[in-house]
Amino acid sequence: MFEVIISNVNTGRVWRRLFDHRDEADRHVDRFLDADSAWPRNRRNYRIEIYHRPAPVIRRVAAAAATEEAA
Repeated sequence: MFEVIISNVNTGRVWRRLFDHRDEADRHVDRFLDADSAWPRNRRNYRIEIYHRPAPVIRRVAAAAATEEAA
């Protein structure tokens, strides 16, 4: 998993998003910076970071249900 962190240097606002692949994260950053709007985005006003994050651990729910039935 990859986490994209975009922060606005002027206001301090932070956006965070998780993606499964690096290509998806890169496309998101490109779309964010190239967005057509009334207020064009200047690259120097944003700090953009992409971090590799380990995938979350998936645990079985059945084990938790069995302990509730025993109690």
